[in-house]
Amino acid sequence: MKVHKFTIYVIDPNYEQSSEDLKVNIENGFEDQIVHYGEIESKEIGEWDDDNFWNFDNHRKDTLEKEFKSIKV
Repeated sequence: MKVHKFTIYVIDPNYEQSSEDLKVNIENGFEDQIVHYGEIESKEIGEWDDDNFWNFDNHRKDTLEKEFKSIKV
């Protein structure tokens, strides 16, 4: 048996999913696995912009954490 820890950031550019909806979608995508969640945080990142930091997938974990913490609620 193994345990895998994932830290993920999910961008919803069309405001189509709530955090609860995303949680259910992730749970349903893992057949035969047990999924546990820690804290789920959601923050507004503004309107769509091609140059938005969150549109790129080449960031390191520490950069993602710093950027997420800097978003004013």
